[in-house]
Amino acid sequence: SVHRTEATTVGTAKNMKWRLIDFDLVPNQFKQLDSTAITRLVKAGGTIEGIQIYDEPILKVNTAAPLPQERPQPPAQIAEPVKDDLPF
Repeated sequence: SVHRTEATTVGTAKNMKWRLIDFDLVPNQFKQLDSTAITRLVKAGGTIEGIQIYDEPILKVNTAAPLPQERPQPPAQIAEPVKDDLPF
């Protein structure tokens, strides 16, 4: 589930894990319990006899950059009138 506000997004992500339940049921190719190989198979959606696969959610919070503040514009400068009474 994901919740969003103007500046933040909060949600959970799947984090598939495994734990050994019954070593005798584990296929021989996994008897050395190569955690890297098991994790790769679990993340690909596979299952292994004797190993429980479960989801351990991770909380994720993303904050957006603050919205730019509008800066007040300085008042327009009124130019002094040009005087045409120059001596030349």
